Amino acid sequence: MDARSCPLDAVDVYDGLDTRAPLIGRYCGQQRNVVIYSTEYHMLVTFTTLKRTADSQNRGFLAKYAKLAAGAEMGAITNW
Repeated sequence: MDARSCPLDAVDVYDGLDTRAPLIGRYCGQQRNVVIYSTEYHMLVTFTTLKRTADSQNRGFLAKYAKLAAGAEMGAITNW
């Protein structure tokens, strides 16, 4: 996705150690309850924010993560 898709704050998630890894997705706006899985043991999360023009803009993101044991079923993550 390009920057026009997320005009304010954005979180990019990569399936690996750095930005050369495949991009899993770019998240912004009112997306909620998004569950993301990496294919290996590493996941890079970057946060980009633009200059705020009002206090009510760009409030940021909240994220939670869990590490599953090797061989665990994907259903092991439940609502928090």
